[in-house]
Amino acid sequence: LLAQLADVRRSRLGDLAGARQAITDAVAIDPAHAPSWTMLAEFRRAARDWPGLVAADHRLIELTSDPVLLKALHFELGVIFEEQLFDPTSAVAEFRQVLAVDPFDLGALTRLSRLLLEHEDWAAAARVTEQLAQRDEDRSRLKEYHLRLAHIFAVGFGDTSRAVGACRRALALDPGDLPATVALTELLLEAGDDAGLQAHL
Repeated sequence: LLAQLADVRRSRLGDLAGARQAITDAVAIDPAHAPSWTMLAEFRRAARDWPGLVAADHRLIELTSDPVLLKALHFELGVIFEEQLFDPTSAVAEFRQVLAVDPFDLGALTRLSRLLLEHEDWAAAARVTEQLAQRDEDRSRLKEYHLRLAHIFAVGFGDTSRAVGACRRALALDPGDLPATVALTELLLEAGDDAGLQAHL
């Protein structure tokens, strides 16, 4: 009844404050009523109440087994933790939950790759970025993934050989790419690979 009242106040009367109070009361009375939590999440999303939205999303996760909804909720939580609450550890955990539901989700893989790289979790960053390179078909993005891998191999692992290979894969996708050309030149110079440098130039 309170959920219906909240809907009437919101949609017919334009009483957002009253609607939000009614739906807050509704979830307090029946914490297992998923539609009420969905409506409360909508209010908190519109109000940019990020901690409140996190709580609502977590409750909805507890109440559903729908993989599509679970994926959407975990992704939203990841974005909130990354962009609004500046909690990268929680963001990483949520994007990994998305991938547990759908290992091919490019949005979660992309954000996870970037977060892991920013926090120098080299091994995990390499694994996720390699997954991106295997699953994305866009040539421009593929080039960026290979350049990211070159950085991970060079800086994170000190593995010049693998870094060179990643740069060459990037250049195979775009032979005129300046960042890839510069990166490969620097790696070959560092390795003292004169033959490779001459072939590259």
